[in-house]
Amino acid sequence: MSCQDTEKSTRWRLLNAAGECFAANGYHGASVRDISQVADANVAAVNYHFGDKYKLYEAVLLEAIGYAEYRFSELRDRADTLEASQRLGEFVRALLTGALDPDRPEWHCRLLCREIVNPGPMLNTLFNETISGRLSLLRGIVSDLLSPPGGEKEISLIALSIVGQGLFYMRSREMLPQTIPWLELDHDGIETLTAHIAEFSLSAIEARNRRLGEQNG
Repeated sequence: MSCQDTEKSTRWRLLNAAGECFAANGYHGASVRDISQVADANVAAVNYHFGDKYKLYEAVLLEAIGYAEYRFSELRDRADTLEASQRLGEFVRALLTGALDPDRPEWHCRLLCREIVNPGPMLNTLFNETISGRLSLLRGIVSDLLSPPGGEKEISLIALSIVGQGLFYMRSREMLPQTIPWLELDHDGIETLTAHIAEFSLSAIEARNRRLGEQNG
């Protein structure tokens, strides 16, 4: 293995070890020494690869939240070729893939759930780097689905309601086998939930459109 490959391997081990430690103990509860021990790396390797503990936490959090970013990027690129209802389904699929994909490291969801409940020092960066763009994408989809048009407040509330459905499954994934034993959190399960959330949300939007159409008619 070359020196470059060794450095990449060390960096990756540190990133995953930090993810495990931060997910279990939070930013303040995880020490650089503990992370280095889990990664089987020298304590100085953290500074070499990331600069300091704060920048390591930043890299870990962006790794977790950005896991399915390629799906959102693909949706943006294809937006002009899809109906609004199709874009909604693709958005929900990207959201759930990022939250529930069985192929992703387990610490991703545990860390993000911790960050949602007890935000750490990276909240603003996390929002600016990823969440704000995704919400803007979803608000655009919702806006296109509303007829008659909706105001910014209504559009934002509907968008957050859609996101909230996905967050429920992310935060509840450990208890889902007991509450919904037939739902497997695998790729087929993600497709089942994608169809449900998209159809449920579209039904609510269509009901809203009919109600306002009748009132304005």
